[in-house]
Amino acid sequence: MYVIVAGALQRRDFRLLWGGQFVSDFGRQLTIFAFPTIAILGLHARAEMVSALTGSEYAVIPLFAMVAGVLIDRWRRRHTMIFANLVRFSALASVPLAAAFHTLTMVHLILAAVVISFAGLFFDTAYQPFLASLVGRESYAEGNARMTLSWQVAIALGNALGGPVIHVLGAPLALVGNLLTYCVGTCALLNIRKPEVRVAPAGRSFRREFREGCSIVTRDRVLRSLALTTSVFYLGGTIVDCALPLYVYRTLHQTPLAFGIMLAVAASGCIFGGFVSRVTQRFGAYALLVVAPLCVASGDALCALGILPLVAIVVGRTIVAAAAPAYDMTVQTIATARVEDGYLARMNAALRMMTNASIPLGCFISGVLFTRSGGADVLLIGSLIILSSAGTLALLLREGTKTMCSLSITTRSAQQSAA
Repeated sequence: MYVIVAGALQRRDFRLLWGGQFVSDFGRQLTIFAFPTIAILGLHARAEMVSALTGSEYAVIPLFAMVAGVLIDRWRRRHTMIFANLVRFSALASVPLAAAFHTLTMVHLILAAVVISFAGLFFDTAYQPFLASLVGRESYAEGNARMTLSWQVAIALGNALGGPVIHVLGAPLALVGNLLTYCVGTCALLNIRKPEVRVAPAGRSFRREFREGCSIVTRDRVLRSLALTTSVFYLGGTIVDCALPLYVYRTLHQTPLAFGIMLAVAASGCIFGGFVSRVTQRFGAYALLVVAPLCVASGDALCALGILPLVAIVVGRTIVAAAAPAYDMTVQTIATARVEDGYLARMNAALRMMTNASIPLGCFISGVLFTRSGGADVLLIGSLIILSSAGTLALLLREGTKTMCSLSITTRSAQQSAA
């Protein structure tokens, strides 16, 4: 599916971005692991409050994604990413500080998560167009594949070390590791030398640019179909992801150390992610976008098995770790290939706004269902919703549009898409 063009790895600035982002992703995984653990085991929060913690983080994205996209097309992307890291550092530092003085509450944890998510929204929206400008379109597929692979490895390492670190130090102190990784990532960005050129025309109306960003996705059949099916995919995935820690801690009565080891072993599935892409290479990106949700749904359904549940979770999440990143990477690469540089941030923002709008809903559904029916049933419901996304995409992108999903798409003018 991907034709790797040599070039990205030979660029010093890309290596700095790659290394800094790998360290930051590793630290972020510690926080992703620690926050629900603090809520469930430290603050003894109800299932609805644990779901609200995750839901409040993702609610920021549909609310402010387009605003971030328009602004980032006007701002220096590297400067935006540096400032976002500083904001995330400050918000995250307040959690172990409050825990040290025994004043940490669920409200504080949720507020910190919202601020971190808000700053992360600006960082992530700037990140993809910054990567494209750093390596060029001819090397973007290679750069994006390398960044995705390092992200998967960072997840595996974060889970492998997250459980033991939380077991020894406690979840609040484990967050200090993420603080250090933000420092490393920021230093890497500060040392990137390639000058940035603002691509957004001066004197443009904010409202007009906002509408253009939305129309880039809504008027393009492929992007519109991807936005719809990915939102369904994320809805089911969120229901599973929110319920899984509750299921492991409260239904199976496992410790953070055991949960971390299970996730670390499962994250080895990223090794097989390339195999998923190779199997579908002869059929194109369209096939991967249909097959990957089938694999994810199967993996999540396995997690609900009552027989040998710990083994089932490891096997199921291994399948998810192999297929889910391949799906996300394919969607992002196709979307980036379809628009010009001056519209990348707005397109990314519009796509994230539409696809992530279902995540807060998934968190709410997960919390309510877990309280009423238990963890295994919630995992099965989430897997069925993920399965439906594959069928939806198959219907939306029929025989006549399969070729539109290849990476050899000729970039359209974004103004024509918005017209």
